[in-house]
Amino acid sequence: MDDRQLSIKPAHARTCRWFLKIPAYVDWTQKNTLHNNHNFLWIRGKPGAGKSTLMKFLLRCLRNRIRRARNREVLLSFFFNARGHDLEKTTVGLYRSLLLQLLEARPDLQYVLDNIRVGHHWTIESLKSIFGEALQALDDTSVVCLVIDALDECNDTQIRDMVLFFSDLAMNVNQLHICFASRHYPHITVETGLSVVLEKQPGHDDDIASYLSSALRIGHNNLAEQIRSNLQEKSSGVFMWVVLVVDILNEEYDAGRTHILLERIKQLPEGLHDLFANILTRDRKNMHSVLLCIQWVLFAQQPLTPKQLYFAILSGSEPGNLAGFQPFNLSTNPFEISCSRMMVSAGSGPTCQQISRVKAMMCSNNAA
Repeated sequence: MDDRQLSIKPAHARTCRWFLKIPAYVDWTQKNTLHNNHNFLWIRGKPGAGKSTLMKFLLRCLRNRIRRARNREVLLSFFFNARGHDLEKTTVGLYRSLLLQLLEARPDLQYVLDNIRVGHHWTIESLKSIFGEALQALDDTSVVCLVIDALDECNDTQIRDMVLFFSDLAMNVNQLHICFASRHYPHITVETGLSVVLEKQPGHDDDIASYLSSALRIGHNNLAEQIRSNLQEKSSGVFMWVVLVVDILNEEYDAGRTHILLERIKQLPEGLHDLFANILTRDRKNMHSVLLCIQWVLFAQQPLTPKQLYFAILSGSEPGNLAGFQPFNLSTNPFEISCSRMMVSAGSGPTCQQISRVKAMMCSNNAA
């Protein structure tokens, strides 16, 4: 249930804190009747801008606030995941998860399940009915916060129905506060909503500058600061683009090629899709394995473990070496799948993940 949220790396040091002070967030967190028209906060941004990282940060801050206050506030969350199980990318999974979290936080509401028969088939409508009944049974002093990430990774029709459902609920539940995050689609209007475009926020630009200052390890002389300034401008607010380019430039600097860094920046594509394609195709070595790796990650029916992906690639690229290989000799430590050109990693979770949400299909087509 929490795989996607746990797979998101924590925010870089000293980043995201500015968001807690912007007027839209402050208005959204107000828990009184004067702000009932501010119960929806919708964070929008480009692919790779850092929306999920921000949502994970906000979720942690809200948890800490509730823990300190020791009040009856209930915090529920769901992170859609287009690469995951069906329950991770549908509103059926969303409602099941939210209902479970609500009943765990407030056991006194579990009576809403009393009339559910054993073997009941949970449909979207039955889940909405039970979830809505439980929320409306809360007393007037209870506050419920919903944090829902990556709406664009779910079917558009389902999302529209979900937003309408929550809009209706907000009219009947005294203090229901909902924070959504998505790309600039789906285009859904919420009349009572507050909206923030991430890449247009000055604090977001400051976060990128802070990341470049610490992660780009090329010193802090005039040339280095010019390089950082050029990167900031070229990134157009896309944090993932910055992260990938920093790795490339650090590699060039470590190899003693400081003199080509400015020229290297000029050569790099501005768009995130084009940058991924550039990363995949700049080195033509082992391209068959690269393509196999991307195809396995994209088309596997279920997310693969690192060992499964390792042997899947080996079976297609070097099948003759399978017979004498003992699986227990393969390390189980987290590692990066090297032939993926940084597109796939195995971190703390049990399965391999695409590093970015940007659809890798374009990159695999270019590699082919």
